[in-house]
Amino acid sequence: MPVDERQRPRLDHQVWFPAGIGVADLGVAVFNQQPVAPIAGTLIGEGEGDDHPAGGQRRSVKLHLAHAHSALGGPIVYPFEAAREVFDTYREFAASAPDDVFPEFGLMPLPDGSSAAYMFLFHAGPLDEAERAFAPLRRFREPLQDLLAPRPYVEVQQMFDEALPAGVNYFWKSSDIHELSDGVIETLLERYAERPEGTIVIVDQYGGAVGRVPDDATAFGHRRSAFAVIVIAMWDDPAQEEAHVTWARGLWDALQPHAENAVYVNYLGPDDGEDRIREAYGDEHYARLKALKRVYDPANVFRNNQNISPD
Repeated sequence: MPVDERQRPRLDHQVWFPAGIGVADLGVAVFNQQPVAPIAGTLIGEGEGDDHPAGGQRRSVKLHLAHAHSALGGPIVYPFEAAREVFDTYREFAASAPDDVFPEFGLMPLPDGSSAAYMFLFHAGPLDEAERAFAPLRRFREPLQDLLAPRPYVEVQQMFDEALPAGVNYFWKSSDIHELSDGVIETLLERYAERPEGTIVIVDQYGGAVGRVPDDATAFGHRRSAFAVIVIAMWDDPAQEEAHVTWARGLWDALQPHAENAVYVNYLGPDDGEDRIREAYGDEHYARLKALKRVYDPANVFRNNQNISPD
């Protein structure tokens, strides 16, 4: 995730691969500052782990880094009955938010088991500018909790660790959304009111520097998408799996009339197959990656990712 809307995701900060890329059956393809075609146009993409979707493994990488100073960030939490008002306020703010800002809307459970709406906000600019930018969001209604405060960037990144703990079972589905229509929030609120225990819905905004990179410059596509919706279900007891998975799939299905045929590749879910992986990259990007896979990894050695098969 970028520091703010001025910053691009990790893939756009990759400059070169000084130790090369491990390639199946070919050892290490070593590149200095200018990678060699035809791999160059597809090296830069995103996926879980270090396996590249076209069939290679990053051995090391050089990045441009942004200075992550302390900045104003954190969640503001509201009662669930205010969720529509919070969403409308978020939608209006996001439509004109400056590049210094990363805004997120969500629905989440509280420790007492009740539901809540929240806005998670981050501003990478000077503190006085950040305070002015967020002032309308802090006064439009009384929150349950306002945790927006100056923090080190690392602390902001860790603020959801407790809500998304390690060691439990997860199932998630996601789609890119072109517009935050009334139908989107009505669907989210209706379905979330019927949620099982331990579920979260997140609406993240794209845009900024991410959307200003040409779509064919990297393997990462859908740069013109405006928002992503992520539906997350988590549970401890194996007996709860069916209810949680069914709920998450049901919400995602209900959202599809408002969604694009697109998804951020890191948000692909555990049951997303080849068709959905294709949609994550887009047809042209997928075809280029598949052609490279046939050349550099025909045995599909590197497959511990959102895999593109050479077949």
